[in-house]
Amino acid sequence: MKALTIRQPWAELIVSGRRAFEVRNWKPDYSGWILVHAGKKFDEEAASRLNLSAAELTFGAIIGKVHIDDCIEFTQESWENLRPQHLEWADFQPGTFGWHLSHAIKFERPIPWSGSLGLFEVPDAAVGLAS
Repeated sequence: MKALTIRQPWAELIVSGRRAFEVRNWKPDYSGWILVHAGKKFDEEAASRLNLSAAELTFGAIIGKVHIDDCIEFTQESWENLRPQHLEWADFQPGTFGWHLSHAIKFERPIPWSGSLGLFEVPDAAVGLAS
């Protein structure tokens, strides 16, 4: 199954269903289910703005899965209109894509795993242990 490494607290916000768009500067050539891998890096500013602490988050593990439904290239207007769904406070930047996500599932037990850049493959057998 495909997986994507995402910094915390963004990964937690996605698997808890609070973030419906993952913001990237590239468009995936894939739609469907992906595993959400919580990276080892922590976005302190985001956590502070969203009232989350590192102590309540998991790092370096697959923490859930989500469905990529679509991908849009943001415009200034869509960036502002969708802000409550992507939760970014930064100004719009041309060339930014929003991966529309749905059906978030948070695993009861995280699966320790090493992340990677871009979409990467995780053996189905590894996922069956936590779903």
